[in-house]
Amino acid sequence: MFDKLDFIVEKHAELNLQISDPEIISDQKLWQKLMKEHAELTPIVEKFTEYKNTKKALKKRKKSLKMNRTRMFVSWLRWSWMSLKKPYQKLNRTLRCFLSLRT
Repeated sequence: MFDKLDFIVEKHAELNLQISDPEIISDQKLWQKLMKEHAELTPIVEKFTEYKNTKKALKKRKKSLKMNRTRMFVSWLRWSWMSLKKPYQKLNRTLRCFLSLRT
């Protein structure tokens, strides 16, 4: 799954460069085709970026929990962990859905 998503992110970055190229802009038919593809990939790239950021935040909370054991801090970290866990799982499902629609 992540290989496909990394490929999509790379493709999106390439499209960003292409759609701002003056030669491609002058070819309106090609530019419109690339813009359409860019628009289709943008929501996937945005969700994948959100997923990676959430995953990074979860890892950071987990590491903090191992390092700091005060009762109040542990309570806050557990709450923080749970507040990120559900969105993380939802993002995972959303990304899988996006990928299944593209195949």
